[in-house]
Amino acid sequence: MPDYQKTFIVLPVYNEEKIIQDVLKEIQSAGYTKIITVDDGSADKSNEEIQKFDKNIIALRHRLN
Repeated sequence: MPDYQKTFIVLPVYNEEKIIQDVLKEIQSAGYTKIITVDDGSADKSNEEIQKFDKNIIALRHRLN
């Protein structure tokens, strides 16, 4: 059984504006709270959707893909 307090989820993101909040909800509902997203230069508003969803998520962003 995973130790949810010690496990970090690192999630690559590229143009996922429409579904990213659903993905994050699913991860959190599984018990994970330490989430890092890495946006690889999305042309949409993926990064903004992540930041709107939960301020505790570490959201990293590459400017270019």
